Amino acid sequence: TVTVNELLDHFIEWCEMRHKNGQRMGSSHLKTIKAQSRNHIRPAIGRYKMTDLTFNILDNWARTLTHTPSLAPRTVRSILHFFKMATDYGMRRGWANRNLTSEVMQDYRSGARARIRTFSKIEVQAILSNLQTKPLRIFDRTWRLQRCFVYLATFCGLRIGEINGLRVENIDFEGHVLEVRHNLTAAGELKGPKTRSGIRDVPMPAIVEQELRNWLASFYQANEDGLIFRGRNGGQISHAQWHVRYWQPLLDRCLLGPDEKGRRFHFHALRHFCASMLVEQGVPLTDAAELLGHSSFDMTLQVYAHAIMASQKRIEVLQSVADSLLPPVAVLTLRQQDKLPDLASLAAG
Repeated sequence: TVTVNELLDHFIEWCEMRHKNGQRMGSSHLKTIKAQSRNHIRPAIGRYKMTDLTFNILDNWARTLTHTPSLAPRTVRSILHFFKMATDYGMRRGWANRNLTSEVMQDYRSGARARIRTFSKIEVQAILSNLQTKPLRIFDRTWRLQRCFVYLATFCGLRIGEINGLRVENIDFEGHVLEVRHNLTAAGELKGPKTRSGIRDVPMPAIVEQELRNWLASFYQANEDGLIFRGRNGGQISHAQWHVRYWQPLLDRCLLGPDEKGRRFHFHALRHFCASMLVEQGVPLTDAAELLGHSSFDMTLQVYAHAIMASQKRIEVLQSVADSLLPPVAVLTLRQQDKLPDLASLAAG
């Protein structure tokens, strides 16, 4: 007899409890959940009993969402995912027998995921080269902060929230490991990573270790949470502040401005680059997913497939596969390009 509205009441109360207890539920996420419930779920299907929901009812609702001009495909998927989680919550309590939302979502996964502009190896080398020497008229603290953030994203694949959430106790210099245990949200909340797989230990290259030692020795400011990186006044280095005061000036120094579509390089592109380099260096996808904090390697492919391998590299790999399967005589014949007739002569004859 539980209605969708009643389910949402219980589920949001549970989310509020998780937020209060610091269980991977930030205030911004909780705010989004409440807004999606209020604006897109309750008005459309809130009156239905959970046991009366059918595939067609949910499919029509999802179709309506996709035709709402103000909703991007990613937002639609987010709304459906939220209701799927709420339904799972209800199933565990016997209020629903089947999660039809999961089946409906199968038809709405093809929406275009916005791809950020990714770095080439030469462009990342230009950034790293620029960071080797402190530029004139830039504070030493600013330069060191840029080096720490860029190294942690490029060589360890950390998100900006995970970098800001690093605590002194998370650095194992003896074991050469970064213990990723927290994420500092845009609202300044220190919480666990978004998923259980986000809790991980990441190997720390020597250059990262040395830079962290330098920072802790020269610029660390003691604070209640033991956070390694704080602003000059002891406050949070917000995402917006990092991009405006530190990241964009660095890109400008490297002459890496907007492309022809006006897209700038996002800091998260360094994490994309790290993912592609892991695979290019022969790290199995399962291991790469674990290092990046993904729950499965197929998620790594979904998010970073466009950055995994350059097109020329893909051609070389596929050609190698073909050569390894074809008989030696066939491969030799294909390699004798000068003996092959061109298309024009074939068409004429």
